[in-house]
Amino acid sequence: MTDNTDATGRELPPGRYADFEGADGGEDLPDSLAGRLTPKKRAPAPTTQRKASTAAKRSAPTPPPAPAPEQPDVDDEMRPSSLHVPSNLIGLIRADRNATGRTNGEILIAALEETEDVLPTYLRPQGTVGGSRFRSRGVRARPDDNDLTPVAVRLFTSDYAAIDDMVRELQARSRSHLAAAALCAYYNARQRSE
Repeated sequence: MTDNTDATGRELPPGRYADFEGADGGEDLPDSLAGRLTPKKRAPAPTTQRKASTAAKRSAPTPPPAPAPEQPDVDDEMRPSSLHVPSNLIGLIRADRNATGRTNGEILIAALEETEDVLPTYLRPQGTVGGSRFRSRGVRARPDDNDLTPVAVRLFTSDYAAIDDMVRELQARSRSHLAAAALCAYYNARQRSE
C-alpha cells in the first residue's frame, strides 16, 4: 500500500517519484522507500548531436584565458590585533566604517598613508628634548581626560611589519601611539576639508 502524504502529513501529488529508479510506472512509493531511491541516470545525447557540438566548439576561436586572481603570499596571513586609540575617535571610525564599508584595518592604513608627512607633529605635539648628547624623544603631554579605547584590526603580517618600521622611523612609543596620531591627523584633515 502506498501512503499519499509526506512525513509532515502534506498530500503528495501523484507520480512524485517517477524520476527515481525503483518507481514502477511513476506510481507513488511507500514512505519507507522514499529516502532509498536514487535519481534515474539520463541517457547520453545522440552521437549526431555530440559530433555537431564538438565541431562547433573546434571552429569557434578560444578566448584568451582570464588573468588569475591575485593570490596573497602564503606567509602573509591576516592576523587580528587591537590598538588603543583615544575614545573621541571611536565615533569617527564607526561613521567612516559605515559610510565607506571599509574595515578598521583599511581605515588605519589609509590614515597612515595620507598623514605620513605630518605624523611627527602629531606624535610629539609638545616638541622634543634631547638630540645632541641624548637620544631625541618627544615630550609626554600630561595625561588628559581622554581615555583610550581598544579597536580591533585585522591586517596582513606584512602590514604589521610596515607599521613597526614606521614606529621605529618616527620614534613612536608603540603601534597604538602611531595609530592614534595617524587617525587624529587623518580626521582633522578631513574635518578641515569639509
